[in-house]
Amino acid sequence: MKEEYYSLAQVAQICNRDKSTVSRKLSKNNLDNMKNLINPQIVKRNGYNNKEQLFFNEYAVKYIISLCYRNLDYYQIEDINLNDLQKYYLDKNKKTRGVSNIDYLNQLIINDSNKLDILDALMNVKNELNDLKMKNALLISKIEMYEEENDKIDTFASSTISEKEKEIEFLKEQVLKSLNELKKDDLSKK
Repeated sequence: MKEEYYSLAQVAQICNRDKSTVSRKLSKNNLDNMKNLINPQIVKRNGYNNKEQLFFNEYAVKYIISLCYRNLDYYQIEDINLNDLQKYYLDKNKKTRGVSNIDYLNQLIINDSNKLDILDALMNVKNELNDLKMKNALLISKIEMYEEENDKIDTFASSTISEKEKEIEFLKEQVLKSLNELKKDDLSKK
């Protein structure tokens, strides 16, 4: 069976991370550590736009995953099928990964951890903040739109009420005139 290799973009997608985040994880130190493992293989091939880039076998991808997730050791996932790993662990982690980024960042700073990990955590917090800002701006624009619509409805309703009141007053006067004329006619007949 032919071994499958994955581009950096595919690895990032599998890891549920940005390509730049995964690239930062591939420091010289981490690449050297990866080469010291038995199974991981890295090859250079022509990829996107016919440019030479790195491609990783399944074991190398698992090692990169272990770099991206602080609570996951390479040796824990070495024998797990990559599709199963992505399906069960990474998809679940994707839904909750933003929950503890600030706590994680605090831990990294307090424990004086690797600067690359701190940078990665900062980028995650920044991305979440940008997402929140965008959602907030969208909500504000929707609120403003609803307020404008509400103002239009209020203006229309008040002008309509005013017109109806005038119409009622006019009809009331007409009915009173008609009644007065009927009274006069009735009195004149007597």
